[in-house]
Amino acid sequence: MFLKILTPLALFSLISASVFAQQSNITAFGNETRLDSSGWTILANRRASNTFRMIDGRDSSRWNTRQIQRPGQWIEIDLGSKQNFSRIVLDTTANQFDFPRGYKVKVSNTGQYWRTVATGAGTNPTTSISIGQESARFIRITQTGEDNQHWWSIHEMAVFN
Repeated sequence: MFLKILTPLALFSLISASVFAQQSNITAFGNETRLDSSGWTILANRRASNTFRMIDGRDSSRWNTRQIQRPGQWIEIDLGSKQNFSRIVLDTTANQFDFPRGYKVKVSNTGQYWRTVATGAGTNPTTSISIGQESARFIRITQTGEDNQHWWSIHEMAVFN
């Protein structure tokens, strides 16, 4: 049997490659800071048990509706406390046609009273939603478009300040 001994540098490279291969490819613009998602709770009116996959840092996992896109499908993110933010990114690169055909973004400090801060439509696998400077605890993204062939999926989601 042949045993190969790895140098510390070779071992570090091997470990780094496997760790970084799991990371999301969502990046910040300019001076933006990506909010820490470790304390978030995410609800959805479709497949709520899989919502954690939106923020697990892996492009290979995803949340999806497991049905074609229809108006009224939604996700709701509880940031844990009031946070400042200006952009939301939804990445569906691994399922390139699962981006939202239409969306409405609302924010709330209580989870009861909502204010619309953005509307639009995704046009490619990375949907970047600029909303101006906001401060809120809750974010709700509602599907307003429809697609008769593709589900709504989110492989990774990020919120930036």
